[in-house]
Amino acid sequence: MRALSLVCIAALAAACGRGKSSSSSSSAAALIAAQLSQDGVECAPPHSEKDDVEAEHSPPAEFVAACAAPKVVGSDCTVGTFTGKCAALFPGGPVACLPSPPPASPPVTACATLKADADCSFKVGDKTVTGECAAVENGTLVCIPGPPAPVEVCDTGKPGDSCSFTAGTVKVNGFCRAVTESGLLACVPQEPPEPEPFVTACDGHNAGDACTVTDEGKTFTGVCHKLPNGITVCLPPPPPPPQAALDACAKLTKDAACSFLWDDETVSGACELMPDGKTLVCSPACRE
Repeated sequence: MRALSLVCIAALAAACGRGKSSSSSSSAAALIAAQLSQDGVECAPPHSEKDDVEAEHSPPAEFVAACAAPKVVGSDCTVGTFTGKCAALFPGGPVACLPSPPPASPPVTACATLKADADCSFKVGDKTVTGECAAVENGTLVCIPGPPAPVEVCDTGKPGDSCSFTAGTVKVNGFCRAVTESGLLACVPQEPPEPEPFVTACDGHNAGDACTVTDEGKTFTGVCHKLPNGITVCLPPPPPPPQAALDACAKLTKDAACSFLWDDETVSGACELMPDGKTLVCSPACRE
């Protein structure tokens, strides 16, 4: 009986171990399988890792049903409110309804029909971005924007070269200067000239305010005047009016007719207030 059992064990081991290597692990598995067979437990059928992968990644049944015949790979499909395309999730796997890939981004679309180094452009809102097609890590051509205008205009220049670029509708003049430690050149706008002392003397003042200017070692006190272009400057006080023009209105009121002698000629006009708002002077009538 024992001999018969050994024969059976050997036979079962051969049956379960057929096609396996003669390694110790395979032999042990065969012996254990033979022992279990005496208790009525059969050896398990072969099982591959591929089965595990397919089971793990199998799509839900409703996604597979959405691509049932007559639909084929590439057909449009719908699952609830979700729409997509029929495709295999993995090689040899079932055809299921999968989301459509997102549309290519504008930089990729801009180079879809172009070659590397070709000029390209794409829209970002209302602005047009220009650049060159270049391959990224996966080999896809992408429209890479060129350097900013201040850098581009100094690409072939030297430090100190004059340069200009357009910012919006404004032309900016400047000089090529290194802006990084690596020596990258960019067109740096010219520094505005220092404001004249006549202008700075009226900073924070209004027209009519007193002001003082020091220029080339000379100092004078004047009055702030607003020019037609909106700039307020300090100008020397005007010379006082002739004494005769003041005397002519000494006993009169504003807008009263007046006259006085000047170089043996009679000057006629009306009494007007001086900038101090108090003194009246005989202002000549305007000539027609």
